[in-house]
Amino acid sequence: EILIQNQKKTFFQHVHQNFDINIEDYKSSITFVYLRSQFLLEEKYYKICNLWGRSIGSIIVGFEALIRFIPDIYIDSTGYAFTYPSFYYFASIPIISYIHNPTITNDQLAQINEQYRTDKSFINLIELLYYRIFGYMYG
Repeated sequence: EILIQNQKKTFFQHVHQNFDINIEDYKSSITFVYLRSQFLLEEKYYKICNLWGRSIGSIIVGFEALIRFIPDIYIDSTGYAFTYPSFYYFASIPIISYIHNPTITNDQLAQINEQYRTDKSFINLIELLYYRIFGYMYG
């Protein structure tokens, strides 16, 4: 409980510092839910296909969140776009999203395309296909 209380305090400070919004007055209407499956979002568990692993992990974490608590609004600032269908289609929850660093960008895809153009190895082809498919699904 102490850890969760510290996380709450840090959350309110983080929102104020990064967005210049003081939500202290709304504490009573904000619910924090500990998600046991949150470890599925950690990069260290996915040595291969990191983007897919974490994206599939985010879907599982999203479903756990829905099971534990149905919010009025789903606010995402992490970039886990694969969670959106769960909240929108299964629970009809409006989604607000602010993504400062998306999971994959057009610049990254262009860089991988260029890498493949200069070195048409099988590994680079697999990497190119991996990122193109992921970019298509993400977008």
